[in-house]
Amino acid sequence: MKWEDWRASYERILSDFNYDPGNEKDAREAGNRASASNPAILKGEEALGVLRKTLARKCLVTGNAPSLAVDMDRLSAAGELAGRAIVASDSSCLTLHGLGIIPDVIVTDLDGDIETEKGMNGSGSLAVVHFHGDNIARATEFTGSLRGLAIVTTQAGPTDCTFNFGGFTDGDRAVLMCEEFGAADVILAGFDFDRVAEKGAEGDIKRRKLARAKSIVEDASLRGLKITNA
Repeated sequence: MKWEDWRASYERILSDFNYDPGNEKDAREAGNRASASNPAILKGEEALGVLRKTLARKCLVTGNAPSLAVDMDRLSAAGELAGRAIVASDSSCLTLHGLGIIPDVIVTDLDGDIETEKGMNGSGSLAVVHFHGDNIARATEFTGSLRGLAIVTTQAGPTDCTFNFGGFTDGDRAVLMCEEFGAADVILAGFDFDRVAEKGAEGDIKRRKLARAKSIVEDASLRGLKITNA
């Protein structure tokens, strides 16, 4: 999704979740610095070209629901993984690693197993690293340690060194990236927008985030992206 089309949704998220836009602009500037200082981080048209080449085909986006391993086994047995770009959301990487799967792309804000993601990046996964107001130091350190190619995304408006293709959580950002770069269709594996393991206030926030993510994915479907569940 283009920034001009996503901006109103972004501003609603800032308001609904009480995020400080100043913090998101700080994250963007940190992402700019990280990108500019590391030649392995793709920028401008080069970054867009790599994403287009990777995602302009059938895609599979993985989430971290307990069903992920079973979903992947079923898809593999049905021949559905052949020729698909595998786009892993952050926390699903550990399960994929256990299955011996190296995704084509990792979409991460670094809430998952960072060492696993570093290893996958070194083995060929493109890391799409999301800088936001709460992870600036972690994201800066992570991008500086990568051995493979990476791209920086932020919540705020894009620059030549940072991108915003829309989305809120790792999973729905991955779906919108697939949409933006011409995916023929998207299968969702390991997604359960209604399951919240956390309790109390943390669980309430998680539930609201998943509800927003579900809405974002549904909107992409309404715009014409073919999305199916594994």
